[in-house]
Amino acid sequence: MKRLILANLGTHDLTDGGAFVKPADAAGFLDQPGQWARLDLPILRPLLETAAAPGAQGLPSLLLFVTRQTAAPAALRDKDTEPLGRLVAQLLGPKGPDPLRGRAGRVHLAEPIPCAPQDPDAMFRWYADNLPGAVEKAAAGDGGKPEEFALHVSVTAGTPAMNLALLFAAHDLPACRVERVWHVNEARRQPQPLRIGAILTGKPARMTLAKMMERGAYDAAADLADRIAPKWTAAALKALADIRRCDFAAAAHRLQSLQNPESSVRALRQWAERLDAGRKDLKYNDRTEPVTKTAPRSEGVRALHAFLLEELQLQFANGDYPEGLAVLYRLQESLVRLRFEEAVGVTGEEIPGGNNTRVNEWTRTVEAFLGEKRVALPAEIKIRTSRDFQARLLQVMEPQHPLSRWIGRLYPPQGSGGLMGLRNKSRVGHGFRPVNETELRQQGWKGGPQEILQSARAAAESVLGALPPAPTAGVREAVLKSVQIE
Repeated sequence: MKRLILANLGTHDLTDGGAFVKPADAAGFLDQPGQWARLDLPILRPLLETAAAPGAQGLPSLLLFVTRQTAAPAALRDKDTEPLGRLVAQLLGPKGPDPLRGRAGRVHLAEPIPCAPQDPDAMFRWYADNLPGAVEKAAAGDGGKPEEFALHVSVTAGTPAMNLALLFAAHDLPACRVERVWHVNEARRQPQPLRIGAILTGKPARMTLAKMMERGAYDAAADLADRIAPKWTAAALKALADIRRCDFAAAAHRLQSLQNPESSVRALRQWAERLDAGRKDLKYNDRTEPVTKTAPRSEGVRALHAFLLEELQLQFANGDYPEGLAVLYRLQESLVRLRFEEAVGVTGEEIPGGNNTRVNEWTRTVEAFLGEKRVALPAEIKIRTSRDFQARLLQVMEPQHPLSRWIGRLYPPQGSGGLMGLRNKSRVGHGFRPVNETELRQQGWKGGPQEILQSARAAAESVLGALPPAPTAGVREAVLKSVQIE
């Protein structure tokens, strides 16, 4: 049976006189074949020689995985290994100077990986989606079919997330099997076989599970937990994924039939039910006249805002600042609506365009309220059904209220427009252009994301009172305990 080596390419795979070749320098070598004799493959050469089948005429073929990040900062893109992959293919190709030339099989380069190699969620998804096609294409290039090949997987180069994701995806391939897993000792240039079961269920997998949960990648964590943890963990993690998608009813339904003594899982089900109730409490009223009885400050409503704050913290912790600002925008919209309803006494929902009767009724009600309270609006503030008008009115009526002060920081009266000025002006109004932590600080939040989060929590509690703690951390702790990570 033919052998095919699957390997992630790293920045230590090519040396020039003992020094590692940087990806930025690899392109220069491609144009200088006379310099190729100086280059060495300290990981791939011993791997190819050791993994050869007994009595085989030639060496195995290589399927290499390289990175080409499309949305990363320049400093990270400089570490992309695609240039190294092209150079390795030339060195081991028919015209290359490497001593393995003529004996090595083909070198196949998979489509470059466009996502962050440190992100376990992205890596697991990418390999699961792309490895079957890459193996099929490599097998066809060698004149065969995937079932004619035994796979050897190297977990030497690349990030831990890349290697574990590659190994899991290879193990799941229906047409071929993983015959051996290798790790090359770079100092001794000696490949060492590893037990695949120990990797799939051992410490690397458990630590990857922990990192996935820390990042909120619950779908991928559930897939991994299904292999290495008790059955209930996958259901609990999928419920957390449902909650992050705001599908609270699905999360509650998923946990209804789960027979598990874990108190954290029972708390998660109650949390999902409470979130779903809060969503219904905040559902916009669709009657055509102003409503004086507005959304109650129920436990569900408080839970919903606690969930938004948790999501904001997670997005900022992951460095997903545009997504975090989108959550912040929705949190501000909701709090403005609730406070406006409480202060003015009519529904704070935005009325769909075209419903002139309702708009006129709403406007007259607000005008009557302003006249009764003797509130004089500045000339630039016009009565509108929009959330922006409601926010401005609250600032005029109660400038010292914590929510009004918070809104003032989100929309400063002068300057660049504050955090909400970073919107991409999309029609839906909640998209934000790419932004980094430095820019957040430049908008006046010297404490960075942590200050923004603290201010958001203070604003929410000024409207709703103390918010309940989310059970998410307890569920994660229970999952980690189930796989023996304390």
